[in-house]
Amino acid sequence: MIKWCAFCQRFQGEVPPYERLDMSHGLCLQCSETALNLTSEQEERIERLGEFSRRFWNAGFNRDQMALIELIQEAIFFGIRPIDLLYGIAAPAMGKIGDLWAKNQITVQEEHRFTNICKSFIDLIAQQIPPVIGPPRIFLANVPENEHGLGLRFTELGLHSMGLACEVVPVGSSLREILDRVKMTHPETVGLSVSLGEQLPILVSTIQALIATLGMGIRVIVSGAAVIKSGLISHENLPQNVILMAPTFGPSERAQFLGDQSKKGVQFGT
Repeated sequence: MIKWCAFCQRFQGEVPPYERLDMSHGLCLQCSETALNLTSEQEERIERLGEFSRRFWNAGFNRDQMALIELIQEAIFFGIRPIDLLYGIAAPAMGKIGDLWAKNQITVQEEHRFTNICKSFIDLIAQQIPPVIGPPRIFLANVPENEHGLGLRFTELGLHSMGLACEVVPVGSSLREILDRVKMTHPETVGLSVSLGEQLPILVSTIQALIATLGMGIRVIVSGAAVIKSGLISHENLPQNVILMAPTFGPSERAQFLGDQSKKGVQFGT
C-alpha cells in the first residue's frame, strides 16, 4: 500500500502489503494542523494518483516513453512534485516487478523491459530536478556487497529536490575506497544504502569504520529495502545514534540530514 497526503499530494511511504499498489490516503501531520476534513476535491486527488499509477504500470509493459512524458507533465500540472512521482509511483512498481520475477510470474525479458523503461522515467524526472552545486555536506554510498545502484540515484534526486548538495560514491566501492573518499571532504552526514538482511555485518563494520575515521560527531543515516520493507535491520542491531530513514523528502527528512532536530517532523496522520 502506498501512502499519500490527500491535501499536499506528497508521498508518505509504503506500508504492508507491499505487493499492492493501492493508494492509502490521509493527511500528513503538517497538513492535518491546517486543513479541514477531506473534501471531494481531495478524494479526486487520490483517485488521480491511482490512475497515474495504473498508467505508469501500462507504460512500463508497453515500453511507451511518450506516455511517461505525458504522465509527468500532467502530474506537475496538478501540483505533484516530480520526486513524489519517482518514489510514490515508480519505486513501488519496480518493487512489484522484482517480486513477480522472483516468483517466476514474468519472464526475464519482461522484467528487463520494465526496468529499462523505469530508468527512462528516472532520467525524465531528473530533468525536472535541478542539480545542487556546492560543497557536498552529505555523502551517499552503498554498503560493500550491495550492488544495486538505483537506490543511490533515487536518494541523490531526493536530496537535490530539498536543495541539498551531495556526493555519491560509485557503486561497487570497497570500504577502503569509501573511507578514502569521505576523509577528503569530511562530510556532516553519510547516507548508507543496504538491500539485504545478510548485509548487516558489513553495514555494522562500515558504520564503525566511519565513526573511527570521522569521529562520533558524524551523522549516519541508513535506508534501503532491508530497512524499509523487510525490517531485518533495525535500531536494535546497529550502533547508537544511527538514524533509520524511509524515503520521503519533506521538512523532517531535511532536518535529519542537516542535524537540525528542532524542526517539526511531517508524519502521516489519519
